Amino acid sequence: MDSDSSAFGRSSNPSLPQTLPLWCDTCRSDEHLILHSIDSVRASTNELLVHVIYACAACGSFHAHAAPFEQVAALLNKSDTVPGLVHFGGEYLHCGLPMTLIGVAHRVIQAPPSPDSASETDLPDVEFDTKIAQCECGFRLELPT
Repeated sequence: MDSDSSAFGRSSNPSLPQTLPLWCDTCRSDEHLILHSIDSVRASTNELLVHVIYACAACGSFHAHAAPFEQVAALLNKSDTVPGLVHFGGEYLHCGLPMTLIGVAHRVIQAPPSPDSASETDLPDVEFDTKIAQCECGFRLELPT
């Protein structure tokens, strides 16, 4: 560890931005973080830093500070849905460009029929609307409204 860093990544040099890991102190986790803003930071260190504003979807807390670019990139690249799809600040990006909303669709999910069609245990149909987003490459995504 050099003289300009501490155990928490904070700079001991007041001219350098204070860096913190991407983390929710309330939930004590980085599982539910959603990025809202990323801005460049001019720093005289060997590490590439960005200023981030993000929220925790679990508890609703907001955070803003400088962070190492590698941590922010790892959060952006973490996708539980489709590889290559990034959700950032309320936008979905595919092929590096924001997807465009092109319409809505009404969907119905039906439970498989039971052997005894008069059974009271049949599940009702589930109906819901989705927003349809499309990338310039033709990739489409349906999102619940």
